[in-house]
Amino acid sequence: MSAAPRPAAEPSSAAAQEDTSLLLDRAVAALGGRRRDGQHDMARAVARSLDSGEHLLVQAGTGTGKSLGYLVPAVRHAVLADERVIVSTATLALQRQVMTRDLPLVADAVAPHLPRAPRIALLKGWHNYLCLQKVAGGYPQDEPGTLFDALGEAPGAADHPAAGTDGAARPGPGDLGRQVLRLREWAEETATGDRDDLVPGVPDRAWRQVSVTAMECLGSSCAMLEQCFPERARRASREADVVVTNHAMLGIAAGGSPNVLPEHDVLVVDEAHELIDRVTAQATAELSAATVEHAARLARRHGGVPTTDLDVAGQDLGAALAEAPEGRFRGGLPPDLAASVAAVRDAARALLTLLKPEPGTTAPSAEGGRKMAASAVLTVFEIAERMTGDPVRDGRDVVWCARGGEGWGRSAGVSRLHAAPLAVAGLVRSNLLAGRTAVLTSATLTLGGSFVPLARSVGLDAAPGDAASDAAPAAPVAGT
Repeated sequence: MSAAPRPAAEPSSAAAQEDTSLLLDRAVAALGGRRRDGQHDMARAVARSLDSGEHLLVQAGTGTGKSLGYLVPAVRHAVLADERVIVSTATLALQRQVMTRDLPLVADAVAPHLPRAPRIALLKGWHNYLCLQKVAGGYPQDEPGTLFDALGEAPGAADHPAAGTDGAARPGPGDLGRQVLRLREWAEETATGDRDDLVPGVPDRAWRQVSVTAMECLGSSCAMLEQCFPERARRASREADVVVTNHAMLGIAAGGSPNVLPEHDVLVVDEAHELIDRVTAQATAELSAATVEHAARLARRHGGVPTTDLDVAGQDLGAALAEAPEGRFRGGLPPDLAASVAAVRDAARALLTLLKPEPGTTAPSAEGGRKMAASAVLTVFEIAERMTGDPVRDGRDVVWCARGGEGWGRSAGVSRLHAAPLAVAGLVRSNLLAGRTAVLTSATLTLGGSFVPLARSVGLDAAPGDAASDAAPAAPVAGT
């Protein structure tokens, strides 16, 4: 499937490719590297794709230098054509390399040869940023009584972290208290609030005490909106020419939340062989008795509402799951499980009505807790509604029961229900690729020497109008 060619806002394709090669030479020289023919072939192929508006699959083997191979033409195009480019990576390591080394180097090297300096930005999921409102006490503690346990712990307790159900050492109460105190101090110093900028890092359990999800965010009613770190990152991304993000964010966008990304005309997916798995993971839902119990507990504690119906529904779900066999339910949920999930859905829906704040009735100090409760209940409702809805009944979603998978927040042997799309090609095609130019690259994109399987998995028919190229370090070979 080819994207519709757009009116050219820059020189002809041949001129764009030649200009790209010259800029690539300058960027490589600034890095202290050497010319690589495969890298130039890749950069020219990307420039041609961006100029024509056609999607491109590029297999670039080890040694090609693919980051610069797509960044140079992407930066050039973003500035000259005034079209924002999103660059997505699968791993934090590559994201950090692109954002802290490769992209700034490219931007500096090509800036003197462009009408203006390129603007770049980094964008991650909401929970990756510290929440100043939560640090200031605008939300209740996720783990009551733990923040200052370090001050009154039993002698030696900090030296013996508690072991979880999987036998792995985990921070004891005193450790957690010290970690959160450190995070509070860091909140006074950090300019980004980005968890990856905290060195050394902290465990998830500590980070949860100072962060919120997008659904828990108070939004426009937050007293610290102007200083909000995730809001700052989003404002910067809306003004940038090139935005670096990750496949998890693409998965959220593919699932039907396009506003998590700024408007953009070009999408570059590095490590593209992992895209489908990441999108599928983001689109997979999980439901258990513990999930329901947690939502009910938050609703009682922070919402001040009775949760009897949800409590009973959660207990019934736990009993039904304990008797359910492991594996996929090919005909949809069995009747007893379907009834239990439906009861959870209906009880959660009723609670959401009770948790809606009436103007002027919720104290600012309690607003964060109520938002946390409503977010947890809404999540339970949406998952239960999905598992009892048309996608499962008509086979678009698959559902299965699994046990084990113990870890933080889970217990060994507890059963959980899962739902996932049978295929995500349609989601990727409709919500990520449609209406923009996409460049997908990796060291391993072909299967049996063909790009067709990958193209189909992302919703692209291997039509003659789409381009595919195998940019080997020495001898590029056209793909199919």
